[in-house]
Amino acid sequence: MKKIFFEEKYKDKNDNLQTRLVVRVFNANDPINLSDNLVLCDDNKQAMPNEYFRNAWRLDKKTKKITINKEKAIDIHVDNLRVERDKKLKELDVETTKATQKQDKDALAKLDKQAQKLRDMPELARKELLSMEDDFEAIKNYKPDYL
Repeated sequence: MKKIFFEEKYKDKNDNLQTRLVVRVFNANDPINLSDNLVLCDDNKQAMPNEYFRNAWRLDKKTKKITINKEKAIDIHVDNLRVERDKKLKELDVETTKATQKQDKDALAKLDKQAQKLRDMPELARKELLSMEDDFEAIKNYKPDYL
């Protein structure tokens, strides 16, 4: 099965020219028999579903429109935040080793708090993102200040 994505111009109810993203699906063995076009998005609020959350896209079979599953989108974003968090934890490991060698208890306590905050980040971020409205651009741009 192959998919072709393209933009299509159309006129809305008020006779205004609009653009929508459309996908056409066909069997590679029989490219003549194309499926119906599936309209991914045709409203003015969002030109197309956010590519960042592509694995969270879901097809509404009745309207043939793509929507974004919020929980899956949050999983995707939290996974990306984990990558950044892991880099910070590695940096903290180096600083912790240095503080241990110097036997600096104050620095170790501070570094332990920072590391714990980073370890708790996925759960805290998930809770905060779930409380946000379905603004996927805001979800995509969310980043804890300590990260």
